[in-house]
Amino acid sequence: MRRLSYGLVFIGVAATAGCKDNDIGQPCVASSLYCGPEGECPKPFVCDSATQSCADPTQTSFSTDAIECPRGVCLQMLGANAGLCTKSCEDDSDCEQADTAGCEDAEGDTGSFVCVRPIVTAPVSCGKLCVCQPQAERNGIYSADGGVAVDPLACGTSE
Repeated sequence: MRRLSYGLVFIGVAATAGCKDNDIGQPCVASSLYCGPEGECPKPFVCDSATQSCADPTQTSFSTDAIECPRGVCLQMLGANAGLCTKSCEDDSDCEQADTAGCEDAEGDTGSFVCVRPIVTAPVSCGKLCVCQPQAERNGIYSADGGVAVDPLACGTSE
């Protein structure tokens, strides 16, 4: 019986190895507004067809009760037409298993996720989150050649 238990554990571990982390990168709703029947939203909002929610590309939006995200955390960066599920992180390695399908650069190429401080005010208050790298670069909070671009002193830290 013990041999069978170990075999099932091994199969379970092997089956999940290499899987994407659904906590990061899934489309989500960072707003409580939903699109009308014809895809209409009040200005400046635009309809995100993936989630049928009205997203405001003129500001960064954050939600901690997004039902689409396993951890409930949804972040829509300034300029993005949709939110993406995210989670807390310490460094970029915490973001490596993200679903990158919704993380695209201006040319439409798939990007990766990086660990940065996307917001220096409430509700996140300088916490690090996994953020789509092209979106982080467009918002000036990440630089591929120099890493994090946010002034850490704005968060009261030295890193």
